[in-house]
Amino acid sequence: MVAALLIGALLLAAFGVLDPSGRWRPWSAWLAPEEDGSWLAVTIDRYRVEGQGYRVSVSDGKIAGGRDACNDWAYAAPDPNGMAMIDTTLVGCPEDDPLREIYWRLTREGRITLRADGRLRLSVAGHEAVFRRYEWRTVRIDRDGYHSEVRTCEPA
Repeated sequence: MVAALLIGALLLAAFGVLDPSGRWRPWSAWLAPEEDGSWLAVTIDRYRVEGQGYRVSVSDGKIAGGRDACNDWAYAAPDPNGMAMIDTTLVGCPEDDPLREIYWRLTREGRITLRADGRLRLSVAGHEAVFRRYEWRTVRIDRDGYHSEVRTCEPA
């Protein structure tokens, strides 16, 4: 009995199930919440923002990162004091942007729900954002004998 448990634990560790870093989790596709994935904002407080680049990434049912229409960002591992750290690009953004302020409040404090139509809803204290699922795809562009590749954000 002990040998069977030991062999089972070794197999689980070999497949990454016990991986404390969480980087390689082959089981996550089966056990992850439906909300997990990449989402592009359609509206924030009923304002259409679909082309402005507001995005969130959800992992294990929690906001893990995104884009605030100006900078990409993601939560980093907590510092030794347990404080949440954010890694971000540092592009200068317009100040006093009320939609961006609402976006940040929603990503920090918002409640995540999956609507019946398959869209994601973030809400907090009278504010709401609705997102649609998207995927990153690489598109090859051929021109005059040369080519380049561009990553595009497309509906899933």
